[in-house]
Amino acid sequence: VRHQRGNFAIKRSDQKEDNNVRRWKAALTEVANLTGMVLSTSRSEMDFITEIVDKVQCKLDLKQLRTPAHLTGMESRVEVIDS
Repeated sequence: VRHQRGNFAIKRSDQKEDNNVRRWKAALTEVANLTGMVLSTSRSEMDFITEIVDKVQCKLDLKQLRTPAHLTGMESRVEVIDS
């Protein structure tokens, strides 16, 4: 995808479509330039997957919310969500 050549079978009937083709090519080039992770033969696949999950979780920056088990007034709200 890095060096697109030839016809992509897109009819270019106006400037808007031509702009879309340029944007798609730029997006494909950007994706091609991303660096991936490589699984070496010296480590296990499970460790590799764990590392990937850890990196994704760090990038997502998820916040864990904890609520008391018997929070007053929540039963009716839960029923609405479940229905």
